[in-house]
Amino acid sequence: ISACLVGSEMCIRDRCCYHLCCMTKRKILNLVNNGVLFAHSDLSFVEYLFEEEVNGIESEINNGIAHVRIDDLLYFGTDERAVQSYVSLLKRLQKEDTVQGVIIEIDSGGGHDAASDYIGNAVAELAGVKPVIAYGHMIASGAYLMAINCNLIIASGGLSKVGSIGSYVSLNKIIKEFYSEIFEDVYAQQSTEKNEEFREYVSDGSIEKYQQMANESAQYFIDAVKLKRPFVSEEALKGKLYTADKAKRVGLIDGIGSLDYAKSRIISLSVSYTHLTLPTKRIV
Repeated sequence: ISACLVGSEMCIRDRCCYHLCCMTKRKILNLVNNGVLFAHSDLSFVEYLFEEEVNGIESEINNGIAHVRIDDLLYFGTDERAVQSYVSLLKRLQKEDTVQGVIIEIDSGGGHDAASDYIGNAVAELAGVKPVIAYGHMIASGAYLMAINCNLIIASGGLSKVGSIGSYVSLNKIIKEFYSEIFEDVYAQQSTEKNEEFREYVSDGSIEKYQQMANESAQYFIDAVKLKRPFVSEEALKGKLYTADKAKRVGLIDGIGSLDYAKSRIISLSVSYTHLTLPTKRIV
């Protein structure tokens, strides 16, 4: 990259090329595949795009209770923090006879809609076999779609953030400006509707089909919340993020308490499940 690219006068095309060159292949693929997002709009999403280090999943089993930590955005991928890795862990815990219940500690602003739904389905399967509690500091957007599949949702404190039920599509204006200058796509005559939302956006700035995509995704989210937690107030279905006390008032959570409190609820819930042998502590 020449020095002129980092100057304040570089053109849109050069800025975009510089931006893309600074990103890893994995991050570029994540941007391309993100589609509709169930992500709370805060700086954590921006920080995620430029974060290189990917650590493994944190989990342990102590006295028959598995403790899994999710403190990342929810996305598909091949690294150790992608939702596929979490789903594999949850399936192992589901089959583990010595696990009495599972606490999923959440500090996440959500993520890709399909990825959030994917891990949510795995949580629902696990909750069908043994009690699962979502214990959260931030349970926002797609992370909440995942959490509604737990037996209980407990906030860790009064300032915990919960909600942001909704979706959006993040469109890249820079790519819109430079794409047609660099690329010329030739579609098969049979493929008149392929990538039509992107083609319309690049050609004339139309966002109508992206709007439809976001609306469909949001409605799926809302319907899922109504099914799993029918007592949630209508006011909580418009995308607002609540602190814990207000989240409890509108039905988004079941309580506020410590991690020990969450563990005590696991034990009480396990009465309705098959009693299992309690193991000694080990790391998954």
